[in-house]
This record gives sequence, structure tokens and C-alpha cells, in this order.
Amino acid sequence: MMSSRGMIKKVIEELIWILIVIVISIICLGLLIGLNNVVSNDAYDISIFDIYFVIKPFDLAIYLFILLGFATYFVKVVVKKFSHEPSNIILLLFTTSILFTIWSINN
Repeated sequence: MMSSRGMIKKVIEELIWILIVIVISIICLGLLIGLNNVVSNDAYDISIFDIYFVIKPFDLAIYLFILLGFATYFVKVVVKKFSHEPSNIILLLFTTSILFTIWSINN
């Protein structure tokens, strides 16, 4: 059994990791559309080959956060061999949000 101090330390460590993912997501969004346009309400056009997306900055930030969070926690969990319970739970939440996002886009 783990003491409450050990569990609090793990939770704080996971919060720090999530904050790092949030900061990286904001930096990536700033590089994509410019930092002064992050808080605007304008829609942005993203063209990938022959596919054309129109998306708001907030939605793009959420998608970047989910994608980067999933990638970060997937690598973290594989390195720790699925032995760190808070990381496993957060990876499950990111995976669920990816599935929900894909489902909501398709419907």
C-alpha cells in the first residue's frame, strides 16, 4: 500500500506533466496561427493536400492538447511499463477523449 504522501507526490507530478503539455500546446498553436491570434474569434483555414479545414483557434488548441497529451502519456506509460497508476488513468482519459472527438466529428 502507498502512503497518502506518496500518492499526493504522484498527483502533483502528473499535474506538472499536464501543465507542460498545455504550455507546449499553446506554443504550437502560437507557431501555427500566431500568438496574437490565439484569443481571436476568427476561423482559420488549414489546407492539407486537397483537404480544406476551417477551425476556430480554441478548437484547434483543444485538439492539439489532446493529441500531444496522448502522445506524451503513451510514451511515459510504455517507458514505465504500465506500473504508474495515475499515468495509466490519464492515458485512459486522453484515449477516451480522442475516441469521443473522432466519434463527434463523424456524426
